[in-house]
Amino acid sequence: MVTKDDKTLINNLGWQHLDDQKQTDRIGLFYETLRIRAGLVLEHRLTDKQLEEFAEVSTKGDDAATVWLKQAIPDYEDAIENERQVLVHDVKHSSTGLKKIIDEGLSQ
Repeated sequence: MVTKDDKTLINNLGWQHLDDQKQTDRIGLFYETLRIRAGLVLEHRLTDKQLEEFAEVSTKGDDAATVWLKQAIPDYEDAIENERQVLVHDVKHSSTGLKKIIDEGLSQ
C-alpha cells in the first residue's frame, strides 16, 4: 500500500505518471536501497563490539534493534533522514547509475 509520504516521494521523483504497480515497485526499490545505504552509514559509526551486539539484538526483532540503536547512536534517525535526502537527490539528478536502475531496470 502506498502511503501519503510515498505519494509525496513519487511526485518529488517524477514518477506520478507511472501506473500504480510501477510506482509500488519503484518505491520498494527506493526503500530497499535506502535501507542498505543507511545501514552502511550507521555501520561505520559503530565499533566491532557494537556491531556484534547489534547483530545479537537484531535477532530479537525490530523493536529491540530500534531501542538498541537509539542508545548506541542517539541521532540515528537524523542519519537515516540525511541518507534519504541524498538518495532522493541521487535518483533525481543521475542520468546513469541508480536512476537508470530504478527507472529502467524494473521495466525489464
